[in-house]
Amino acid sequence: MKGNIMMRLIALMILVPAALAHFTGQVDLTQPTWLWLTLFAGLNALQSTLTGWCPATSIFGKDKNSGQCCASDTTGTCCEPENKAADSKCCESDTDCLDIKVLGTGCKNCTTTMTLIETTASQMNVKYCIGKVEDIAEIAAFGVMSTPGVVINGKVVHSGSIPTKAQVTEWLSGPTEDCCG
Repeated sequence: MKGNIMMRLIALMILVPAALAHFTGQVDLTQPTWLWLTLFAGLNALQSTLTGWCPATSIFGKDKNSGQCCASDTTGTCCEPENKAADSKCCESDTDCLDIKVLGTGCKNCTTTMTLIETTASQMNVKYCIGKVEDIAEIAAFGVMSTPGVVINGKVVHSGSIPTKAQVTEWLSGPTEDCCG
């Protein structure tokens, strides 16, 4: 969760209005109040985006699919947590799998793109490993400035809109001799 800009903005949208309400005299935060619970959640979210440490993992554990505190990809269609490194391979054989990354910060278009790729790959019986890249710096490293973006075997094939099913079919039916390696 470290560096997650969206979570940081949400945390600030919790903390700033509460601070403003306190300083304008609408709320007295020096007295015990249920508002402290909201402030604690906002502070925890803000600190986890800065430090990468999430106290909730000691209470709830990590996500079983991603190994993250707060998982962004809940599809569970990719690798086991220990295989989810950036260089990982999900297929049993290196010669017949596609390494697909959907680049985006979690918007509806990014989710739709990921679902379209998964559905099309399943219909075509294509072996693939799909993952989601939400870190803005990592997305920018691919040279993508508008999301959703799609990277297949390390090559950016699309960015800026939801691809059509025909485009996805073309990508998935392309040669795979250099994939996953």
